[in-house]
Amino acid sequence: METCRCIIKTTKTISAVCKYLIWRLTRNILAIWGHTATSYTHDSYALGEVDLPAEKQYKHDTAAGKYEVTDIPARKAYVVYLADIFEGYIRVLDVSDPGKPVVLHSVHAPMYNQGYSVHNIWASEDKKWLFATEETKRSSLLVYDISNPAKPGFVSAYRSELVADISLIHNVVIKGHIAYCSWYKDGVRLIDISNPVHPKEIAFFDSSVRSFPDSEPYHGNWSVDVDDRGLIMISDIEEGLFILRRTAK
Repeated sequence: METCRCIIKTTKTISAVCKYLIWRLTRNILAIWGHTATSYTHDSYALGEVDLPAEKQYKHDTAAGKYEVTDIPARKAYVVYLADIFEGYIRVLDVSDPGKPVVLHSVHAPMYNQGYSVHNIWASEDKKWLFATEETKRSSLLVYDISNPAKPGFVSAYRSELVADISLIHNVVIKGHIAYCSWYKDGVRLIDISNPVHPKEIAFFDSSVRSFPDSEPYHGNWSVDVDDRGLIMISDIEEGLFILRRTAK
């Protein structure tokens, strides 16, 4: 029987720790993975099977007082990225063997020590860039170079000059060269990522018509998605579903 790799996001229900699960189509659990007692896997993104470059692995031998060097050849791996919102990490897993997930790398987001951190993750369609959001005040759209998929390299953090100073980003979805970002009380923002090093806002729609104090940031545009027709679906916590069409390009 074929297997289906699915990333199931939980909400601290398994031994009080959020886990990463892989299921068969028959609903048999292949693996349960949790990093630490305080980690909270909020979101995930399956990049799929990619090529990993050759590299050297260094391990310090304390007794001998020297480093052991291991040459790791180029190889293929099925890569999944996890958003650890409490500890502020983007974690890179190899799930080529679904029953034995292997941690390849972990990288801290810029605001990992400011409260909630890495909330969701999405890759560009060419699998060269990774985008992430941090659910904390004054947060930005984060851009990572994944030319080596196992080791995301931080490139830039984009924040529109038009959003409120204390506002926070929530989710990002990539479609073509546009990053669609839900930005709570500042609505949905469309960011041109043709040049991922220098993103640029090109449009926005503010669905939040009510006024809330600065102490209550979690209102407004919760999530966003784009269908094959180019229609933009956004959910507003207070106002409900909006279906939008971009008219100026």
